[in-house]
Formats: sequence, structure tokens, C-alpha cells
Amino acid sequence: MAMGLAELILIIFGLAYLFLWISQLVQLMTLSDKDFPGRIDKPMWLVIYIVFSPIAPVIFIWWKKTYLHVRHLERNN
Repeated sequence: MAMGLAELILIIFGLAYLFLWISQLVQLMTLSDKDFPGRIDKPMWLVIYIVFSPIAPVIFIWWKKTYLHVRHLERNN
């Protein structure tokens, strides 16, 4: 069976999303415990990644940009 263009595009987007999901999870796990405001925030993020799997990378990217940016500004002032 020949694969149609729509299936090929769907596979490419799926692989791109899988790469995004894995890369953001790796970034989460490489952050230091000092980068999180609370003691259990890192395990909480892992639970979010499991429970809200389809949207977890987007949520983490948003959090990372806002929270870590604010921490960077606080350190420089």
C-alpha cells in the first residue's frame, strides 16, 4: 500500500511533536532543584508530564520562559 501525502505529513508532525516532548522532558530533568520554587516541584512536573501528556511540553515551555526569566531578573537586581 502506498502512503498518501496526508499520512506522511501526519507522521512528520507526530515525530516532530515526539522530539519536542522528549527534549522538554530532558530539559526538565536537567534543571537543578534550586531552579524550582518548591521542594516537590520537580516530581510534580513529572506527574504533569504523565497526566497531561499531550499538552505538557507546551505548559512547561510557558512556565520555563516566564518563571526562569523572572528568576534571572531577580538575580541581576
